[in-house]
Amino acid sequence: MTTDLAKRCTPAQIKRLFDVGIDSLYKLVTSIPIGYYNIIPLSKFKRDCYKTRYIVNADLLDIAFRRGSRSYYILKFRSKEDESITNAYLFATSAFISKVLKVGKEYQFLLDYRNNFWNIEKFALLKGYLTDNFIIGSAKISKHIDTYYSQQKSLSSQYLKSIFRRLKYEDFILNLKGLVPSNHKSLQDVINLHNIHFPISTTAYNSTLQDYNKFRLFLHLMVVKQADSYLKDEKALPIDFDGVYLKEVVDNLPFVLSDTQYKTVENILNEMKIDKS
Repeated sequence: MTTDLAKRCTPAQIKRLFDVGIDSLYKLVTSIPIGYYNIIPLSKFKRDCYKTRYIVNADLLDIAFRRGSRSYYILKFRSKEDESITNAYLFATSAFISKVLKVGKEYQFLLDYRNNFWNIEKFALLKGYLTDNFIIGSAKISKHIDTYYSQQKSLSSQYLKSIFRRLKYEDFILNLKGLVPSNHKSLQDVINLHNIHFPISTTAYNSTLQDYNKFRLFLHLMVVKQADSYLKDEKALPIDFDGVYLKEVVDNLPFVLSDTQYKTVENILNEMKIDKS
Protein backbone atom coordinates (compact mmCIF):
# COMPACT_ATOMS: atom_id res chain seq x y z
CA MET A 1 0.00 0.00 0.00
CA THR A 2 0.99 3.63 -0.43
CA THR A 3 1.11 4.09 3.34
CA ASP A 4 3.64 1.28 3.53
CA LEU A 5 5.96 3.12 1.17
CA ALA A 6 5.30 6.43 2.93
CA LYS A 7 6.79 4.99 6.10
CA ARG A 8 10.05 4.17 4.36
CA CYS A 9 10.49 6.48 1.37
CA THR A 10 10.51 10.19 0.64
CA PRO A 11 7.71 11.73 -1.48
CA ALA A 12 10.15 12.14 -4.38
CA GLN A 13 11.13 8.47 -4.19
CA ILE A 14 7.48 7.37 -4.02
CA LYS A 15 6.70 9.40 -7.15
CA ARG A 16 9.53 7.78 -9.10
CA LEU A 17 8.43 4.33 -7.90
CA PHE A 18 4.83 5.04 -8.95
CA ASP A 19 6.07 6.06 -12.41
CA VAL A 20 7.29 2.49 -12.98
CA GLY A 21 4.28 0.78 -11.39
CA ILE A 22 5.72 0.14 -7.92
CA ASP A 23 2.92 1.34 -5.65
CA SER A 24 3.34 -0.88 -2.60
CA LEU A 25 6.01 -2.19 -0.30
CA TYR A 26 5.28 -5.69 -1.56
CA LYS A 27 5.94 -4.73 -5.18
CA LEU A 28 9.12 -3.00 -4.10
CA VAL A 29 10.69 -5.94 -2.25
CA THR A 30 9.61 -8.35 -5.01
CA SER A 31 11.40 -6.26 -7.65
CA ILE A 32 14.03 -8.95 -7.99
CA PRO A 33 17.58 -8.18 -9.22
CA ILE A 34 18.43 -9.40 -12.70
CA GLY A 35 21.85 -10.56 -11.55
CA TYR A 36 24.87 -9.87 -9.40
CA TYR A 37 28.53 -9.01 -9.64
CA ASN A 38 31.23 -10.82 -7.78
CA ILE A 39 33.43 -8.35 -5.89
CA ILE A 40 36.91 -9.56 -5.02
CA PRO A 41 40.09 -7.88 -3.73
CA LEU A 42 42.10 -6.01 -6.36
CA SER A 43 45.12 -8.16 -5.48
CA LYS A 44 43.28 -11.18 -7.01
CA PHE A 45 42.67 -9.49 -10.36
CA LYS A 46 42.38 -11.75 -13.41
CA ARG A 47 41.79 -10.40 -16.92
CA ASP A 48 39.35 -13.16 -17.89
CA CYS A 49 36.95 -12.65 -14.95
CA TYR A 50 33.66 -11.38 -16.34
CA LYS A 51 30.86 -9.87 -14.25
CA THR A 52 33.44 -9.08 -11.63
CA ARG A 53 34.15 -5.89 -9.72
CA TYR A 54 37.24 -5.29 -7.62
CA ILE A 55 37.53 -3.67 -4.22
CA VAL A 56 40.57 -2.06 -2.65
CA ASN A 57 41.36 0.03 0.41
CA ALA A 58 44.04 2.47 -0.68
CA ASP A 59 45.85 5.74 0.01
CA LEU A 60 45.19 8.40 -2.61
CA LEU A 61 48.56 9.57 -3.97
CA ASP A 62 47.54 11.96 -6.75
CA ILE A 63 44.52 13.28 -8.62
CA ALA A 64 44.35 15.05 -11.98
CA PHE A 65 41.46 16.41 -14.01
CA ARG A 66 41.22 16.12 -17.79
CA ARG A 67 38.67 18.12 -19.76
CA GLY A 68 37.50 17.09 -23.22
CA SER A 69 34.55 15.55 -25.05
CA ARG A 70 34.19 13.40 -21.96
CA SER A 71 35.80 14.92 -18.89
CA TYR A 72 37.33 12.64 -16.29
CA TYR A 73 39.65 12.37 -13.30
CA ILE A 74 42.76 10.22 -13.11
CA LEU A 75 43.43 8.87 -9.63
CA LYS A 76 46.67 7.30 -8.50
CA PHE A 77 46.48 5.21 -5.34
CA ARG A 78 48.48 2.67 -3.33
CA SER A 79 46.80 -0.50 -2.08
CA LYS A 80 46.89 -1.04 1.70
CA GLU A 81 47.00 -4.79 1.13
CA ASP A 82 50.03 -5.30 -1.12
CA GLU A 83 51.43 -1.76 -1.63
CA SER A 84 50.78 -1.97 -5.39
CA ILE A 85 50.14 1.33 -7.22
CA THR A 86 47.23 1.71 -9.63
CA ASN A 87 45.96 4.46 -11.94
CA ALA A 88 42.20 4.54 -12.47
CA TYR A 89 39.70 6.72 -14.34
CA LEU A 90 36.73 8.40 -12.73
CA PHE A 91 34.33 9.74 -15.35
CA ALA A 92 32.66 12.68 -13.63
CA THR A 93 32.54 16.44 -14.02
CA SER A 94 31.05 17.50 -10.69
CA ALA A 95 33.12 19.98 -8.69
CA PHE A 96 32.01 17.99 -5.66
CA ILE A 97 34.51 15.28 -6.62
CA SER A 98 37.53 17.53 -6.19
CA LYS A 99 36.25 18.59 -2.77
CA VAL A 100 35.81 15.10 -1.35
CA LEU A 101 38.91 13.52 -2.86
CA LYS A 102 42.00 14.55 -0.91
CA VAL A 103 45.53 13.35 -1.51
CA GLY A 104 46.90 11.51 1.52
CA LYS A 105 43.53 10.19 2.68
CA GLU A 106 42.49 6.53 2.68
CA TYR A 107 39.55 5.48 0.50
CA GLN A 108 37.73 2.36 -0.52
CA PHE A 109 37.36 2.01 -4.28
CA LEU A 110 35.05 -0.23 -6.28
CA LEU A 111 36.71 -0.83 -9.66
CA ASP A 112 35.73 -2.21 -13.02
CA TYR A 113 38.27 -3.31 -15.63
CA ARG A 114 37.08 -2.32 -19.12
CA ASN A 115 38.97 -1.81 -22.40
CA ASN A 116 42.30 -2.36 -20.64
CA PHE A 117 41.64 0.50 -18.21
CA TRP A 118 40.59 0.68 -14.59
CA ASN A 119 37.33 2.56 -14.07
CA ILE A 120 36.12 3.68 -10.65
CA GLU A 121 32.50 2.68 -10.09
CA LYS A 122 32.22 4.04 -6.54
CA PHE A 123 34.45 5.40 -3.82
CA ALA A 124 34.13 6.43 -0.18
CA LEU A 125 36.39 7.89 2.46
CA LEU A 126 37.35 5.26 5.01
CA LYS A 127 36.57 5.95 8.66
CA GLY A 128 36.16 2.58 10.25
CA TYR A 129 34.03 1.38 7.29
CA LEU A 130 30.98 3.15 8.72
CA THR A 131 30.66 6.52 7.01
CA ASP A 132 28.94 5.62 3.75
CA ASN A 133 26.33 3.15 2.55
CA PHE A 134 28.70 2.13 -0.22
CA ILE A 135 31.28 0.77 2.21
CA ILE A 136 31.05 -2.99 1.84
CA GLY A 137 33.48 -3.94 4.58
CA SER A 138 37.09 -4.96 4.75
CA ALA A 139 38.60 -5.24 1.28
CA LYS A 140 40.55 -8.25 2.58
CA ILE A 141 37.39 -10.39 2.66
CA SER A 142 37.72 -12.97 -0.11
CA LYS A 143 34.43 -12.26 -1.87
CA HIS A 144 31.49 -9.85 -1.83
CA ILE A 145 28.28 -9.83 -3.85
CA ASP A 146 26.66 -6.76 -5.38
CA THR A 147 23.24 -7.09 -7.04
CA TYR A 148 22.00 -4.98 -9.96
CA TYR A 149 18.56 -4.24 -11.41
CA SER A 150 17.09 -3.53 -14.82
CA GLN A 151 16.71 0.12 -15.83
CA GLN A 152 13.08 1.23 -15.53
CA LYS A 153 12.53 4.62 -17.16
CA SER A 154 14.39 7.07 -14.89
CA LEU A 155 14.76 4.49 -12.11
CA SER A 156 18.35 3.28 -12.32
CA SER A 157 19.74 0.24 -10.56
CA GLN A 158 21.77 2.43 -8.22
CA TYR A 159 18.76 4.60 -7.33
CA LEU A 160 16.59 1.56 -6.63
CA LYS A 161 19.25 0.09 -4.40
CA SER A 162 19.44 3.35 -2.42
CA ILE A 163 15.71 2.94 -1.73
CA PHE A 164 16.19 -0.65 -0.58
CA ARG A 165 18.72 0.58 1.97
CA ARG A 166 15.98 2.65 3.60
CA LEU A 167 13.89 -0.43 4.33
CA LYS A 168 14.00 -2.34 7.59
CA TYR A 169 15.16 -5.93 7.70
CA GLU A 170 11.66 -7.21 8.50
CA ASP A 171 10.27 -5.53 5.37
CA PHE A 172 12.00 -8.20 3.30
CA ILE A 173 10.40 -11.17 5.11
CA LEU A 174 7.69 -12.96 3.14
CA ASN A 175 5.72 -14.95 5.74
CA LEU A 176 3.90 -17.86 4.10
CA LYS A 177 3.21 -19.93 7.22
CA GLY A 178 -0.11 -21.69 6.76
CA LEU A 179 -0.16 -20.75 3.10
CA VAL A 180 2.20 -23.51 2.00
CA PRO A 181 0.66 -27.01 2.43
CA SER A 182 2.55 -29.27 4.81
CA ASN A 183 2.85 -31.97 2.14
CA HIS A 184 4.88 -29.64 -0.09
CA LYS A 185 8.25 -30.29 1.50
CA SER A 186 10.16 -28.38 -1.17
CA LEU A 187 8.34 -25.10 -0.40
CA GLN A 188 9.56 -22.78 2.36
CA ASP A 189 7.00 -21.09 4.60
CA VAL A 190 9.27 -18.10 5.26
CA ILE A 191 11.27 -16.46 2.49
CA ASN A 192 13.79 -13.80 3.41
CA LEU A 193 14.11 -11.58 0.34
CA HIS A 194 16.93 -9.67 2.05
CA ASN A 195 19.12 -12.58 0.91
CA ILE A 196 18.31 -11.63 -2.69
CA HIS A 197 18.71 -7.86 -2.46
CA PHE A 198 21.69 -7.87 -0.08
CA PRO A 199 23.17 -11.38 -0.33
CA ILE A 200 26.08 -12.37 1.86
CA SER A 201 27.03 -15.14 -0.58
CA THR A 202 26.12 -16.59 -3.95
CA THR A 203 24.68 -19.60 -2.12
CA ALA A 204 22.29 -17.44 -0.11
CA TYR A 205 21.26 -15.52 -3.24
CA ASN A 206 20.63 -18.57 -5.41
CA SER A 207 18.92 -20.58 -2.67
CA THR A 208 16.49 -17.79 -1.74
CA LEU A 209 15.75 -16.99 -5.37
CA GLN A 210 14.97 -20.66 -5.96
CA ASP A 211 12.62 -20.74 -2.95
CA TYR A 212 10.83 -17.60 -4.15
CA ASN A 213 10.43 -18.92 -7.69
CA LYS A 214 9.14 -22.27 -6.40
CA PHE A 215 6.45 -20.49 -4.42
CA ARG A 216 5.43 -18.32 -7.37
CA LEU A 217 5.23 -21.43 -9.56
CA PHE A 218 3.14 -23.22 -6.92
CA LEU A 219 0.71 -20.31 -6.66
CA HIS A 220 0.60 -19.95 -10.43
CA LEU A 221 -0.37 -23.62 -10.78
CA MET A 222 -3.11 -23.16 -8.21
CA VAL A 223 -4.42 -20.20 -10.22
CA VAL A 224 -4.28 -22.22 -13.45
CA LYS A 225 -6.24 -24.98 -11.74
CA GLN A 226 -8.95 -22.50 -10.80
CA ALA A 227 -8.90 -21.01 -14.30
CA ASP A 228 -9.37 -24.50 -15.71
CA SER A 229 -12.46 -24.93 -13.58
CA TYR A 230 -13.81 -21.70 -15.08
CA LEU A 231 -13.34 -23.14 -18.57
CA LYS A 232 -15.05 -26.41 -17.68
CA ASP A 233 -18.00 -24.45 -16.33
CA GLU A 234 -17.93 -22.38 -19.53
CA LYS A 235 -17.33 -19.20 -17.58
CA ALA A 236 -15.38 -16.31 -19.01
CA LEU A 237 -11.96 -15.89 -17.51
CA PRO A 238 -11.66 -12.60 -15.62
CA ILE A 239 -9.25 -10.01 -16.93
CA ASP A 240 -8.61 -8.83 -13.39
CA PHE A 241 -8.53 -10.73 -10.14
CA ASP A 242 -11.47 -8.97 -8.58
CA GLY A 243 -12.73 -9.68 -5.08
CA VAL A 244 -15.15 -12.42 -6.20
CA TYR A 245 -12.57 -14.33 -8.22
CA LEU A 246 -9.95 -13.92 -5.53
CA LYS A 247 -12.38 -15.36 -2.98
CA GLU A 248 -13.05 -18.37 -5.21
CA VAL A 249 -9.31 -19.00 -5.62
CA VAL A 250 -8.66 -18.72 -1.90
CA ASP A 251 -11.68 -20.82 -0.95
CA ASN A 252 -10.40 -23.64 -3.12
CA LEU A 253 -6.89 -23.63 -1.71
CA PRO A 254 -6.23 -26.67 0.51
CA PHE A 255 -5.48 -24.49 3.54
CA VAL A 256 -6.82 -21.50 5.44
CA LEU A 257 -5.25 -18.04 5.04
CA SER A 258 -4.73 -15.41 7.69
CA ASP A 259 -5.56 -11.78 6.80
CA THR A 260 -1.88 -11.05 6.09
CA GLN A 261 -1.49 -14.13 3.90
CA TYR A 262 -4.72 -13.27 2.05
CA LYS A 263 -3.19 -9.89 1.23
CA THR A 264 0.01 -11.59 0.06
CA VAL A 265 -1.98 -13.83 -2.28
CA GLU A 266 -3.92 -10.82 -3.57
CA ASN A 267 -0.67 -8.99 -4.34
CA ILE A 268 0.78 -11.95 -6.20
CA LEU A 269 -2.43 -12.66 -8.10
CA ASN A 270 -2.60 -9.06 -9.23
CA GLU A 271 0.79 -9.62 -10.87
CA MET A 272 -0.57 -12.69 -12.65
CA LYS A 273 -3.68 -11.27 -14.30
CA ILE A 274 -5.30 -13.78 -16.64
CA ASP A 275 -6.08 -12.66 -20.15
CA LYS A 276 -9.24 -13.89 -21.82
CA SER A 277 -7.22 -14.85 -24.84
